Amino acid sequence: MMPWTISYGTLNVKGALVCARACVPSMIERGGGKIVNQSSGGAWVSPSPYAVSKIAIVSLTHGLARELGKHNINVNAIAPGAVETEAGLEIRPMDSEWRNRMREICALKGSAPPEDLCGAAVFLCSPASDWVTGQCLNVDGGWIYRY
Repeated sequence: MMPWTISYGTLNVKGALVCARACVPSMIERGGGKIVNQSSGGAWVSPSPYAVSKIAIVSLTHGLARELGKHNINVNAIAPGAVETEAGLEIRPMDSEWRNRMREICALKGSAPPEDLCGAAVFLCSPASDWVTGQCLNVDGGWIYRY
């Protein structure tokens, strides 16, 4: 395993935890708040260090939701599918075999622009989600199904 892979995976989980630790005191002082972590649809399908770090974020989300609920703090996560970011397109261009396979697998479409994640983030940060906590919302065009 390459050292950068371990550091990258550690950064994903540690980053979410450090951010939560930084904002929770002011949320408690204000009487509540919302935390939305960033996982990945890849967490459910890959045995890679990246996937392990993203499934760890789901676990962290569950633990923080249980711990912080008494302070009226909701903790959820978004797990995007194939998002058409500059970095993502550099790794997997639109005409790549991987993206073609995603178009076959997904119920709606194989990939989407980053703006397609905004609705989920707005929902999880709004009063409409006041009774939603400890959840991981897959925003992926129907790539990942969990029963």
